[in-house]
Amino acid sequence: MTTDRPRSALVAPAIALGLIAGFLIAFVAVFLLITSVPLATGPARAGALDPDNVPPVGIAWFGTAYDGRTLQLASRDTAFTTGSTVAVVAHLTVPIASGRGVVRVDRSGTQMASNTLNMPGAGEGDVVAWTLALPVAGSYHLSVVDSATGAVLASGDLTAR
Repeated sequence: MTTDRPRSALVAPAIALGLIAGFLIAFVAVFLLITSVPLATGPARAGALDPDNVPPVGIAWFGTAYDGRTLQLASRDTAFTTGSTVAVVAHLTVPIASGRGVVRVDRSGTQMASNTLNMPGAGEGDVVAWTLALPVAGSYHLSVVDSATGAVLASGDLTAR
């Protein structure tokens, strides 16, 4: 004698599979974010750049692209489409050399990535730029931290929708 399971008995496993699939998609998206940060342009000195292209000290600006020579941002904004390229230009509180800065990415208050800011330029500088993608919708806080002291050198907030 066979018994057929009621339809309601099939709903719970379907919901569980949906939750597992959603978790895996979010995990892959966060992994892509973590591995996409950054090879930066710089370091540059703020005094050598057009002041209109440089954020105030300690601030990061965001846009859709930046000019590698002038660090001028295109379409400066704080809201972006999920998955689109985001350009970042940050004016650090102190000059640093390549490998000394760490980019931290927090999403909705949770740290999602922390990667060394590698720059091809020689010497030290107080302005850096790079691009990344925000694969998951949410509110983000980006900061550049001095790996030697732990001090936050620049930061900014943006949203992916």
